[in-house]
Amino acid sequence: MRHVIPAGILALLLSLAAGWAPASAADTEEPPSSVSQELHDLGREIKRAMKEKGEYVGDKLGELGREGRSWLSDRGLQARVKTTLTGVVGVGSLGRINVDVSQGVVTLTGELSSWEEVARVVQATNQVEGVRRVVSRLRAPGST
Repeated sequence: MRHVIPAGILALLLSLAAGWAPASAADTEEPPSSVSQELHDLGREIKRAMKEKGEYVGDKLGELGREGRSWLSDRGLQARVKTTLTGVVGVGSLGRINVDVSQGVVTLTGELSSWEEVARVVQATNQVEGVRRVVSRLRAPGST
C-alpha cells in the first residue's frame, strides 16, 4: 500500500528536519529560515517554562498517574465483580445489580428476587480478589 503525503505537510516536515539538523560550518553562515527560527524560539520558550514550572508540572503528573492507576484498577475490579456475579445470578439478573467501585470498596445497589440471593451476591463479591470491602444496598421484595 502506498501512502501519499500532501505537499504542504511534506514541506513542513522537511523544513522542520532542516531546522533540527546538527549545525555545521555551512549552516551557521546562512540566516535561518523564518520557520526554523520560530521553532527555535518556541523550543527555547518551552524549555524556559519547563524550568520555571517543572516541579509543579512533575508533581501534577505524578498525582494524575496515581489517580489514573486507581481509576483503572477500580474499573478492572468492577469487571471482575460483574463477571463473578454473572455466574451467581445469571446474565438476566445482573442487569438488576449496579456495581460501583472506588478504591477497592464495592457498592452494590438494586433489587433481587430474595434475601438468599442478596446474601449469595454479597458473599461472592467479598471473595473477588482486590475487594477491600462490600457495601450492600441491595433489596429484596417486600423490603423498605
